[in-house]
Parts: sequence; structure tokens; C-alpha cells
Amino acid sequence: MFKNINKSKALFIQIILLLVFTVIISIFSVYLHNKYKEEMIRNYAIVVGNISQEYPELEADIIYELLSNKQNYNEGIEILKKYGIEVSNLDEIRTTNSLKNGLVITNIVIVVIMSIAYICVSLYFYAKEEKRLKDISDYINNILNNNYSIDIREYNEDSISVLKNYIYKITIKLRKMSEKSQKEKQYLEVALSDISHQLKTPLTSLMVINELLENENIDEDRRRECQRKSRIQLEKIQWLITSLLKISQIDSGTIKFKKEKVNVKSLINKTLEPLAIQIELKNINLIKNIDENLRIICDENWTMEALVNIIKNAYEHTENGGTIKISAEENPIYTEIRIEDNGCGIDEEDINHIFERFYKGKSNKDSIGIGLNMSKMIIDKQNGSIEVKSKLGEGTLFSIKFYEQNL
Repeated sequence: MFKNINKSKALFIQIILLLVFTVIISIFSVYLHNKYKEEMIRNYAIVVGNISQEYPELEADIIYELLSNKQNYNEGIEILKKYGIEVSNLDEIRTTNSLKNGLVITNIVIVVIMSIAYICVSLYFYAKEEKRLKDISDYINNILNNNYSIDIREYNEDSISVLKNYIYKITIKLRKMSEKSQKEKQYLEVALSDISHQLKTPLTSLMVINELLENENIDEDRRRECQRKSRIQLEKIQWLITSLLKISQIDSGTIKFKKEKVNVKSLINKTLEPLAIQIELKNINLIKNIDENLRIICDENWTMEALVNIIKNAYEHTENGGTIKISAEENPIYTEIRIEDNGCGIDEEDINHIFERFYKGKSNKDSIGIGLNMSKMIIDKQNGSIEVKSKLGEGTLFSIKFYEQNL
């Protein structure tokens, strides 16, 4: 009955019950002792009264002998036997019967009282446990109804308290999972809306271009222009879909980034290869200041993907004839790659949001807003960090740090 009660509490209750039992026994023992004395005095009084009635002159001697002389026990027993009274049948004497009845009644009363006390205490703790179990049941129902605000923790050591604490820990995990799931759901809704919007513009352009191309009277120059614009829109859709697939892979954790020693100068040169024509067409002055022996630990291909988006952002926001400077240096804690331009810069209101997905700054309404977001995700996943500093009209500096790691 007490198995689920705190051990110290159960021990305390048992001690209290034992003390109560001891007190009750003591009280009834004193009662029986006094009852015995009363009965013995009553018997003495009857004997003395009977003898004194027959022999009044012996009254003083009888009292004296009764109180002081203890040596005639055997003679008294023999006299009793002469009248048929044996020690073995003393139960027939009223005093003995009275004591026997008192003792039986006392034992019955004690057993009944202790049984009632134990049953009452047991029922109390049973009811208390039932209430605690009901609380757990109600708590679980609240969890099933997505109500995680109730705290049922208890700081005892009994099994129900342990169970409640385990359930509370599970509740915390469920609440975090629910919050994460809700955020992911909200993010998915926003992402789908943004993707739909991003695809809508080039698809609409393609439909208009396609209608123009279906016109048989269109001249050749106009046809070539429409084909060029169609190709641009298709490339835009292709890049968007490819980028979104890469982002979804990073988000889901299916990408396992390699850890390999990569030469920083070689990494930058490979990154610049697909951008060389665009940079040359804008007559941008490209300055590289990178030590030949500088190395970082990263996944080369994915890091190139991140750097491409950052450098692309730099030349898109740099006017013809502008300058882009790429440098790198190391210290005992990290290796830093700096990409700096003297372009239009970033508005102060935009600078804290440029790494957010699908965010479009005031200075570049045509941007889709996923390139820098993907770059940050790739760098973060490799335990790196990226920061940006910019001043409107003066240029922008991206600082990428790769921290020292052991292979």
C-alpha cells in the first residue's frame, strides 16, 4: 500500500502508528492494573466483612494478618482444597472472570482501533495517489490538445514523482518539436509563396515572348531579340530551381560537408573562373592579395558555391571601371577571406536583412534574394562565420572567417 510513498514519509507514519499503539496499550494496562487492585480490595473486603461479622473481637488481628503475614500461602491453599476450590478452576471466581473479560475486550478494542487507523491512513494515501495519477492523466490530455503550459514537476523521490518528471521532460521535447514544426510550416508557406512569385515573372515573360514568336510576320531581328530574352528567362528559371534544390539539401541535412585542407589562393582562382567574363565586360579592376601557402579546412566545391554568390553580388553592385579587392590572412584562431568593392553600398535598413531568404533590398529590386542566404548557410554549416559592413555610396566589405579545425 505504501510502495509509492516517499520512504522517509512512510517510515515516519509507521513510527507514529507504533507510538499510538504503545500509548493505547499503556493506557489499557494501567486501567487493568487499577481494575485488578479494585477487585482484590473488594475480595479482601468481602472476606474481612464475613469474618468480622462472625468474630468481631478478631477484626484488628484479621487486618494485621491480611496486610503483613505472607507465610501462610500453602496452608490457605490446603484449606481451599478442603472446600473443593482448586487453583486450576480459579476462572470460576468472579474476579478472574472480570479480569479475563477486561483483557479480551481491551485486546479487541486495540485491534479494532489500530485496524481502523491503518485503513484510514491507507485510504488517505490511496486517494492521494489516485489524485496524482488523475493529474497525470489530465496533463497528458492537455498535451494531446497541444497545451504545453502546465508544469507537473515534483521534487520528491517516489516513483510517481519520477514518472511526472520524465513526462515533463518529454513535454519539453514535444513542445520544442511542435514549435519547430510550426515554424517550418510557416516558413514553407512563405517559401512556396516566394518561389511561386519568383517563377511567375519569368514564366509570364516566356509566354509573351512565345506569343510574339508565333506571329509569322515578325521580322528576323525581332525574332532573334525574342529568342535572346527567352534564353535569359530560361537561364534565370534554371538558376532559381538549381539554387532552391541546393538550399533544400542544406536545410534537410542531406549534405555532408567534407573536411579537407584547401589552398586559399587556388580556391579563389577557381571561384573567379565562371565570373571572369562578366568582370571583364564591366572593366572591373580585380585585386588579389593572398599568400601562396595559406590554407583552410573546408569542402572546396560548396565553399566555391558560397564565394561565387558573394563575388557575384560585388560586381553586380559595382559600376563599370570599379574595383573589387580579394584578400586573405590568418591568425592562430581563424583564417579570414575579405571581399571588398567600391560599389553603391547597401542601405542601412537592408544590411541586417541581406542574408534572409528571398529578401530584396531597396538598391536591387531585380534580385531573387537567395544567393547570399545560401552562402551564409554553407559557411555556417562548416563552423565558419560571415559578416558584412557597408556604407551607402562607398562600397561593401564581406568578411568570411574559417576557424582552425583538426582533421
